[in-house]
Amino acid sequence: MFNTAFPQAFIDPADTTICYGELASLNALITLGSKYTWTNTSPLINQGNGVIGSIPFTINAQAAPLTTSDYVLSIQNADCPNLLLDTFHVKVLPQIFVNPGRDTNIVANQPLQLQASSSDTTGDKFTWSPVTGLNNPGIPNPVAILDASVESVKYTVRATTAVGCYGENHITVRVFKTQPDIFVPNAFTPAKNINSLFRPIPVGISSLQFFRVYDRWGRLVYSTSQIGQGWDGTIGGRPQDSDSFVWMVRGTDYKGKTIFKKGTMVLIR
Repeated sequence: MFNTAFPQAFIDPADTTICYGELASLNALITLGSKYTWTNTSPLINQGNGVIGSIPFTINAQAAPLTTSDYVLSIQNADCPNLLLDTFHVKVLPQIFVNPGRDTNIVANQPLQLQASSSDTTGDKFTWSPVTGLNNPGIPNPVAILDASVESVKYTVRATTAVGCYGENHITVRVFKTQPDIFVPNAFTPAKNINSLFRPIPVGISSLQFFRVYDRWGRLVYSTSQIGQGWDGTIGGRPQDSDSFVWMVRGTDYKGKTIFKKGTMVLIR
């Protein structure tokens, strides 16, 4: 038979909901007990050392789970064999992934249609910053017009859900002072940290009909119509030796004019 009283405590809140990446407060007021432990301590901030120095004793821990989790506070009072178990249930709302579109190059005063989307399907509020050149920074698809005084702008777009959770991503827009054109390097070094992909750099180009690479014998080794994609210097998965290659590219600028160019480049190992 034990004469030691059963532990007593109050927790607040027992259930809570947080956005992904936020902290949840786990508060407890212990009015009777001598020590305590947590059954889920990862990740848990300010959880204490488990010793109850004086009564009443407060715990103000913070949890940072990335998925919905339970944190159980076990309290013991001296030699009482029974533990008081209080459970904090933390519901974590899904992470918000934002797609701002790909980095792009434009010519001065070219209207650029931006388009952002998010992984949330409940209807987000979108906010772009800075507002430089934007016709409306509060919609997912503003139009940007940047003049020749601007070299580049890194736009950050935030998607905020109805309950206040948000995600962010960014896109960089570089402004050229030329007419619309397609620039292609004359050499590249595959498998290096920089200049490792042979691809055209479209400026003021709305669509790419083709970008093709041929070996010295006229055999097609690479082809794409996707802006931003390029050749990695392999054929059938096999790295090619240093050599000269022929390329040709055709695209349409934002005014509807066709631009066709061709040339040679050197693959350097």
